[in-house]
Amino acid sequence: MVAVAKRASKRKSEATEASKSQPAGKADHYLERFELAGLRNRDLVELDVGTRGRLLSEAVKLFGEKGYDACSVRDLAKEVGLGPPAIYNHYSSKREILVAAVDHILSDFFYYLINGLSGNNADEILFGILRRHTIWAASRQPMAKAFDALVNPAFMLRVMEADERTRFTSAIAEYIAIIRELLDEIVGPDSEIERYTRAYAVHEMADRAGWWFDPEGPVSPEELADQTAILIRRAIGL
Repeated sequence: MVAVAKRASKRKSEATEASKSQPAGKADHYLERFELAGLRNRDLVELDVGTRGRLLSEAVKLFGEKGYDACSVRDLAKEVGLGPPAIYNHYSSKREILVAAVDHILSDFFYYLINGLSGNNADEILFGILRRHTIWAASRQPMAKAFDALVNPAFMLRVMEADERTRFTSAIAEYIAIIRELLDEIVGPDSEIERYTRAYAVHEMADRAGWWFDPEGPVSPEELADQTAILIRRAIGL
């Protein structure tokens, strides 16, 4: 889904690594490492009520289907049954809608992956997260498509302010750092493969499985996740 600066991820994770608890028991403490509005206020992610919620939900869908540049405020207004001027009662600009949409996508993603997840050791935590990752990507393909289109470094550099862009790329970098930390505990260092290279490769295996998943195919999202976990275990030597 994403490619973020490796050095930025290292700086952020290494600065706080010494103070982080070992990944045993509940995994929810990982959510504290993401500076996302939708994780601080769950009402921003639960979009089943209200005009603002419907507007944001349609923005995620349209930006994913048509692309941000090709989607107008008029398009968004039409989808929620509003006149274009009424949009500005909720958001000051199309770019503000975009920022809210990206925060929503990332918050939904990380909450789905981590909230309520338990494990007795790093192995159970890591493969619990990766299993949920594959299921999310396979079962929420419209949102996953919007994720790839919008949580894109080149796109964000062109459209977003620096602080907005940094908040989102840092969230992705933090997720890669979590995978890296868990892999370090499970299998230790590899003399031939750099730690972040390994973490990115594992991330991509869980993520890309959802892209080719066929809802009409022979396996369910859960079965796909189980099979992907087997492949990841083989890849890292378990």
